[in-house]
Amino acid sequence: MPLTPVQIVNEIVERSEAILEGNFTSRGDRKFRSYAVTNFRGGIGKSTLSFNLAFEVARHRRTLLLDTCSQRNFSQNLLGDDILNVEKTIYDVLVREIAGASPVDPEDLLVSVKESCASFKRGKTAFLLPGSTELYLFPSLLYSTLAQYQQIPQRSLREETTRRVINAVRTAISTVSANAKPEIVLIDTSPFFGGATHLAWAAADALIIPVRVDQHSIEALKQTLQMLSNEEQDFLRFNKQAGLAHQPIVHAVAITHCGWNRQRANTPDSSTRYFVEKAVEIAQEFSRHFSEPNVGNCFYLLDDFHSSGRISGKQRIPLSELQPGKKFMVEGQRLEVNPSVVRYQLEIQNLASDLWSCARRQLLIWDAARGIRNSWLAQAVPSHLPLKRRCCCGKADVLMPSGRACTGSHGGKGTFLQLSVLRYQLNGLSAATDLPVQWWLVTVPGSEIAAWDPPGF
Repeated sequence: MPLTPVQIVNEIVERSEAILEGNFTSRGDRKFRSYAVTNFRGGIGKSTLSFNLAFEVARHRRTLLLDTCSQRNFSQNLLGDDILNVEKTIYDVLVREIAGASPVDPEDLLVSVKESCASFKRGKTAFLLPGSTELYLFPSLLYSTLAQYQQIPQRSLREETTRRVINAVRTAISTVSANAKPEIVLIDTSPFFGGATHLAWAAADALIIPVRVDQHSIEALKQTLQMLSNEEQDFLRFNKQAGLAHQPIVHAVAITHCGWNRQRANTPDSSTRYFVEKAVEIAQEFSRHFSEPNVGNCFYLLDDFHSSGRISGKQRIPLSELQPGKKFMVEGQRLEVNPSVVRYQLEIQNLASDLWSCARRQLLIWDAARGIRNSWLAQAVPSHLPLKRRCCCGKADVLMPSGRACTGSHGGKGTFLQLSVLRYQLNGLSAATDLPVQWWLVTVPGSEIAAWDPPGF
């Protein structure tokens, strides 16, 4: 029997409670290389979400960021005043591609985020292909060109010319990738589908859809999913004209501005539950477009930004780097980072980890005294934690507490470490796992283990 929306919401809430208690969850193997953050409504925190996801992902993976929104808030957050020095933007790429002109030199397009945003200096390499206010004009150019190509009688030529236009953002990514060498591509889009957002969908493997807890956002979610599904609407209609079968898949629905029950910690209030249930009902209607059979696994609950969101955007500081109680001057107002920012930090880090992290890691525990071995799928946790070391044999990444050396021979099958106490820090929360000394930890070669929480201890 399929789960009812109420049952799915209960699962979403349980998972959210676990996240807020510091227990990250993992969705397993299915990850994508390119993501578009999209919804057909403004004012839902999309650019703030994109900025913070960009920061979290770039801490662990080489990242290429694209801004296809004419408001270019994403570019502003990443570059600050340096945006005034940008000469070439994604608009230049798209216009040249539509005209069939020679491409822009990738070195003229890419902007290093580390040079403009101090918070990104400690992470991996992140490049931005900036947005432009001229994208306001782009939809009329795009659709007049596609309408012109629709009149070409020869099918192969009609498809070829249309395909070149529809794949313009995909081509831009390919053009700069030789220089940027991205592991993850993240695209911020406009709330209007027409224009560059259309082309961003054609380039993305997966979608991240932010949905605010209000009726207009719920309606926008349905419109977004209808665009993916309805062959009469622009996305699939022009895909057909181009002979393209590509469709991005919905990997995440981020429910933003959630409210919480004052009597029960980490429990959404009745209004939030109502809108989450409505969003789940819509997702079930379009379940074939989701990356998980149970659409509830694609839902993430995110706290209301409150003052922290304004501070993050205006000061260009990721929410993960804000400290509760710290004060900032924003547009003549003295704002204080609200205490709930700690909750949002956990939520956004969990969502980001499902974009970049490896699949769940298999751990084997060996009781040398009793000859007992247990295996399970460990919780997915950020692999940037400082416990990962290269084994002395050079064949496996292993956990090394306090400089302890490898104590066993594994012959390429795993590394044995004798542990008494494994300590780690996760998102500012200290934790310790006490193990009897007779237990040995085995990590599978090639896995990325940073911290773990063995059941049954």
